Amino acid sequence: MISWIPSEMRWLYGQVRPFLRWHIASFFCISAGSLLALFAPLVLKWLIDVVLPGRRIGLLISAVGLIFMCYQGSAVLTSLGSYLTVLAAQRLALDMRLRLLRHLDTLSRTRCIAALRTMKILFS
Repeated sequence: MISWIPSEMRWLYGQVRPFLRWHIASFFCISAGSLLALFAPLVLKWLIDVVLPGRRIGLLISAVGLIFMCYQGSAVLTSLGSYLTVLAAQRLALDMRLRLLRHLDTLSRTRCIAALRTMKILFS
């Protein structure tokens, strides 16, 4: 590894790496939702400049449908991205807790009690 990166960051990267694809998927969902939200004003511009002056009913219904789909798609994609972020974070926390319990299981009884006392102080 690169020596100028702090050891804590290297440790954190090792912990997050199994869940990195969920974070990447979350990033793409939130980005796509944001781009979809930016598309709605363009449809409104088209509606005002082209459809309404031309009095085209078919295009008016299409424009309203597109605006609706833009806002709903944006909400769905952003929510999915947030869900994936929370899911990855909770899986990471569970994984770290399980590793800690496995480590405590390997310790002797005296060392385990001392470690539990330390954890009680840290997490109280």
